[in-house]
Amino acid sequence: VTANAALSYYDQFMKGNQTAGIYFNNTINWLLTHMSVIHVPTENGTVSIIHWYFNFSIWDLPAGWYQSMTDAKALHALALAYKLYHNETYTELASMIARSFEIPFRLGGNLYILDDNTHWYPEYLVPNEIEPDYTPYFVLNGFLIALYHLYNAHLVFNTTQIEHIFNLGVISAAANLYKFDLPIGWTRYHLAEPLKLAPVRYHRIHIAFTGYLYDYTNLTIFKTFHDRWASYKNYPAFTIEEIVSSKLISNAILVGAVLVMGIFLLDLTLSSIRRLLRRRKMEPTDRHTRE
Repeated sequence: VTANAALSYYDQFMKGNQTAGIYFNNTINWLLTHMSVIHVPTENGTVSIIHWYFNFSIWDLPAGWYQSMTDAKALHALALAYKLYHNETYTELASMIARSFEIPFRLGGNLYILDDNTHWYPEYLVPNEIEPDYTPYFVLNGFLIALYHLYNAHLVFNTTQIEHIFNLGVISAAANLYKFDLPIGWTRYHLAEPLKLAPVRYHRIHIAFTGYLYDYTNLTIFKTFHDRWASYKNYPAFTIEEIVSSKLISNAILVGAVLVMGIFLLDLTLSSIRRLLRRRKMEPTDRHTRE
């Protein structure tokens, strides 16, 4: 959120809003005071990387999770600060942030090497010491957004390091976009199971950011998927995978139980009413018989 705010304040400042410049400085200072420097042992010696951890739990993520997307946004924000002030400290920090995209996430970095040997930067990550068996969801919008911010950071810092991690991510995106394309005319949110369709706003992000990557790289594959996904206009009805998902089944069982109970109570009420009416109908006959 803070990195997003920094980028927004920078744009406003460039348009002449002087107050936004003050806010931009404040958000950059916040990023600098809340970053975590991690020392990672590698075969080439110990290296330092930077993350911004989230110290609260959400969904199935325990406190201490982090995001490649957030790190890339912070890198972009620092690039803009460097562009304004030419503080060389920002270039040193940028190198450490970028290095996190070179370190496998099992060692504490942002890098996940897929089965096809390409480099993916997952949106959601959990440190190995917190959850050793954690496997990323491979969320598409977060990965594409991270590449967008890596590219824009490179435009300022112009280092082979950032250029390299961006290019490796582009290769992975180009090789794996097809996995997110569904024959029902929509995109997947992630590659984890069960299948989850991309919510409308994330589907639109898939369209927009494949367009950006085509502009940045001129690779036809990004235009192909941008155009195809732009033609997917209507959010589809339930898919087979969603129909048989445990969540939908459990909800269906709950609704079914409520309906059955309702029917049972209605039948019980009607039976009581019928018995009462029969008794009332029989009462005159019984009196006549007694006389």
